Amino acid sequence: MEGTEKDNKNKSERMHYVDIAKAIGIYFVILGHLVIFNYKEFRFIFAFHMPLFFMLSGIILWKKRDQNDSLKQFLKRIIKHYLFPYFLALLLSFLQCYLLPIGSRNLEIMFSADNIKNWYEGYFIFSYFSSSWFLLCMFWAQLFFFLLRKIKRKTNSVVYVLIWITWGAVAIFAKDIFSPIPYFNRMPLLIDTSFMATVFIGIGFLFQKGVDYFFSDRNDIQFIKNIREHLESSFFLRMIVGGLVAVLCGILVYFVSCKGQTYVNMLDLEYAKPFRYLLGGFIGSVMVICLAVALENVAVLRFIGQNTLVILLVHEVIYSVVISLINRFWNLRLNAMGMRFDYICFLISIITMFLSVCISMLVNAIKKKLIKQLESRTSNKYEKN
Repeated sequence: MEGTEKDNKNKSERMHYVDIAKAIGIYFVILGHLVIFNYKEFRFIFAFHMPLFFMLSGIILWKKRDQNDSLKQFLKRIIKHYLFPYFLALLLSFLQCYLLPIGSRNLEIMFSADNIKNWYEGYFIFSYFSSSWFLLCMFWAQLFFFLLRKIKRKTNSVVYVLIWITWGAVAIFAKDIFSPIPYFNRMPLLIDTSFMATVFIGIGFLFQKGVDYFFSDRNDIQFIKNIREHLESSFFLRMIVGGLVAVLCGILVYFVSCKGQTYVNMLDLEYAKPFRYLLGGFIGSVMVICLAVALENVAVLRFIGQNTLVILLVHEVIYSVVISLINRFWNLRLNAMGMRFDYICFLISIITMFLSVCISMLVNAIKKKLIKQLESRTSNKYEKN
């Protein structure tokens, strides 16, 4: 009974626009992987699709206000949420390379000398579960952000700001700073990638802090109060304003991140013009968040957003199979990661999303059944005693 009340409380406290932003974000992940070598669409999507998830993490951390947690409590939570799924992805990678060896994704390649660097970096490029790098990066980024917040209590504001400036500089120039490391040229297990991820968590944290202040009673500016009251009372107005701001942000992302920018990829520590990368990542994330606010009542998107982990783990396998079937039956030569964003690419991305959601529903059903069986066994054991 206590567990049910807790679950209901957690459901009521969920930030629906965050779930919907995750749903939109995971679609951009799928689409980004399909067009990764088509630079026009690629540069737009990669400008913000990873920064978005780290910003959303910062928003959630602001809402939780868990700075009173001990390091042990916090580690326990992030190990459960991020490291366990990461090692599950490693196990799935092994099984896929053993049971479904396709092309270069096989056990021989997986354990070859050439893949030492992949193991060192924590990136499973040898399997269809390579997107799991995000989980390891999120683990480090949340841990670093937690420690930085702890430091805030023990130092003054000026020193704390200087620490963040230093952290940002290390994040921006990580590729140059760690390139002297022999052979690998970077830190192990994506620690260096997590420096930039931590910056975006901090940006999301401050962003939500500002939004909460805007909508709080502490803000007594009458003009802002009127805007707040209108937005809170009218879903239609929120939808219009959210949609318009999303369109404006999309245009800004194009000019900030696509015009004059070259290859950018957080995983590879490639930021081209770093300050434009930071700005584009923030504006693009705000674009998705505003779009999420406009679509706040779409229940399907909420469900997708609550199951992005499963979708993240399975989507590469699904679109690879879908593309292979299309090539076989229609005699086409489509190539995952090298497509243009046309109607075929759009269709494949939608099919991939749909099948990924179906798998997530199946996983949820199995999980509920297992929990129910466990509760039943515990109850029977208690009654016997």
